[in-house]
Amino acid sequence: MNPPVDDFPTRLTIPSRLATRVTALLVFLVALDLVLAIVAVFFPNLWAAVMHGEDVFVDPHHMLTRLGAVWFSFLVIQSVALFRWRLAPEWLAVVAGARGSEMCADALYWAQSDHLTWFGHLGLLSSPLANIAFGLILLGAYRKIVGRVTLNS
Repeated sequence: MNPPVDDFPTRLTIPSRLATRVTALLVFLVALDLVLAIVAVFFPNLWAAVMHGEDVFVDPHHMLTRLGAVWFSFLVIQSVALFRWRLAPEWLAVVAGARGSEMCADALYWAQSDHLTWFGHLGLLSSPLANIAFGLILLGAYRKIVGRVTLNS
């Protein structure tokens, strides 16, 4: 009779170089979304100045506040991943999916905006590509880690 197989391995083999890169990317993403969420929710006039070159931001439907809440959600997901990914690498795929969900939004924001600063153009045009790249990096890391799973005996 064969011994039972544990479906949840307790030890993952993660190359140190990969671990350093993944951790650095997650720290960067947490910091990025922390700044974006704080500016969007608490400093909308700063957002207006940096992104649109306007002194006062008018947002009667509070869409920027909603966007700040989305970035806060990303911050929470990425923070959990930062502390859990070595034991539960599926968190890397969760972050990749979250980043991917944002790629079309910034392209549409760019296309619909009448007034953008050079920074607004740069940020909104580069973020879809950056989110794709971040997602692919994290999915690649996930695949490398899952491919290296070893079961404790």
